[in-house]
Amino acid sequence: MNDENEVEINEITNTIKKKAEWSLIYAILGFGLVGLIVWPLAYIRAGQALQMIDEHHVGENYRSFAKLARIIILVATLIFGGTITLYILLVVFLMNT
Repeated sequence: MNDENEVEINEITNTIKKKAEWSLIYAILGFGLVGLIVWPLAYIRAGQALQMIDEHHVGENYRSFAKLARIIILVATLIFGGTITLYILLVVFLMNT
C-alpha cells in the first residue's frame, strides 16, 4: 500500500514537472508570431501545474517555473499588445496627415 502511494506521488510530481517546464519553454519560445499560438498553451499548462501542486501538496520546487512562465507571458502579451496599439495609432496618424 505504501509503495502504491509513493508511485502515485512520483507520477504526480513528474506530471507537474513536465507541465511547469514546458510552460516555461513555450513562454520563452513564444516570442514572435508563434507566441499567439503557444502563449495560451503555456498559460494553461502553468495553471494546471499550479493547481496540481495546490491539490496534491507535491512538486513545490516546480511552482517557480510555472509562475515565471505566467509572468513572461503577461509581460510579452503587454508588450505585444502595446506594439500593435502603437502601430495602429501610427497608421491612423499617417493616414490623416
